[in-house]
Amino acid sequence: MTIRKFFVFALLFTLGACSKDADSARNEGGATPAQGSKEQAEEDLADLTKYDLSMDKMDEYFQTMRNVAEEYKKMSPAEREAMEMQNDNNASLEQMIDKAESNKVIKDATRKAGSSPREYVMTSLSYFTSAMAMSVLQMQPNANQDSLRREMKVNPDNVKFIKEHEAELTTKYKAMEAEMKALEPEES
Repeated sequence: MTIRKFFVFALLFTLGACSKDADSARNEGGATPAQGSKEQAEEDLADLTKYDLSMDKMDEYFQTMRNVAEEYKKMSPAEREAMEMQNDNNASLEQMIDKAESNKVIKDATRKAGSSPREYVMTSLSYFTSAMAMSVLQMQPNANQDSLRREMKVNPDNVKFIKEHEAELTTKYKAMEAEMKALEPEES
């Protein structure tokens, strides 16, 4: 698994872990404001373009994932199933953060890593969008790179960070992947 594939997995995990309350509200007929609106998506992207990735944030992110895996291994199959939640692709950024904040496993894992649920979500999404942008930019080397970054609404410093630290991030990911594999719960 490449680092980009891992972060796609991690993002999906984040989104899945953050979506239980929105799903419940929909199922109970409750309103979930700002979901799916183009304006909300634009605001969320604008927030992400202001967020700066750093190696410290990435280290906290990796440690959070380790902490979640450790807790996951301690859970019974029923507890693990309850933790696995449906993805909510229409949740706003603030709703995702609220969901992460209300998820005890994620909240505890982030705090133990010296972070917060907000930082976890922001780092996940910023890395994901910036890595995707970097891939697009690499596929179109003759295009106007600044124009593409603006169109994709990503923080150019984050794209630069990922590009400059890709080898280090890959090494850290591989170490974490080995640790997480050892923590995988045994099938009962």
